Amino acid sequence: MKTGILVGLIFLLAACGKDTQTAHQSALSNHLGNEPLSSRQASEELLQVTAEVHMAVGQALIPGFSQTQTRATSTTGCKPALSVALIGITLTFNANATCPLSGTVVLSAFPMKASANLEVVGLSIVKKLVFVANVNLAKGLEGTSLNLVYQDAKFSLASLKFLGLQDVLSSGIVSLSITNGRLGIDSRLNAFDERSGLGVAILGKTEPSTGTRNLQSCLLSNGSGSDPRGGILGACFKLGAGA
Repeated sequence: MKTGILVGLIFLLAACGKDTQTAHQSALSNHLGNEPLSSRQASEELLQVTAEVHMAVGQALIPGFSQTQTRATSTTGCKPALSVALIGITLTFNANATCPLSGTVVLSAFPMKASANLEVVGLSIVKKLVFVANVNLAKGLEGTSLNLVYQDAKFSLASLKFLGLQDVLSSGIVSLSITNGRLGIDSRLNAFDERSGLGVAILGKTEPSTGTRNLQSCLLSNGSGSDPRGGILGACFKLGAGA
């Protein structure tokens, strides 16, 4: 009897997850029409690509960062080569079976910035990412924090509508903090059509050391390239495993 109840519960949870994904896809289609961002997969790929960049920058700039990644390494597959020069640090990505990125992220000082020019290989929708982000690295009594704020970034997405690539504007903010040896990541990524301001906002709060992940894709109106927290958020849907 207990086995039957358990099997029924598993099927019910699977059905609920499928219904949620269907509802998300329907909401995206109603909000964005036939644009590349109207696919749920686009949100998943944007999340994957930016997570790789954020983790690589954290690894390069935060002392002891690698010791906090017990579970984070299972969600990121890129291991960029690091080179140091007078102007700063260059992270060189080479795409392979576990890493979809090819290109560089340059971390420069005075003022501190991160400049990315990355081709995306092997993903269906996201094909390129270009941005310049302001970087703030701080160390206090409670730990170390790293904030990246980028404005007027660009993603190139595969578009059936134009039979080629279509650029969307993006802004975002990510905070990586290490407190008592535990890594926390709080992020928001906006991607939207520059003319209409319609798109998606991807919100995330993760703590890799405990496996805690809360990732959402929200409908976005009046997206702003200069204000990562700007715009109007609509319905939100869970992303990632189990969604």
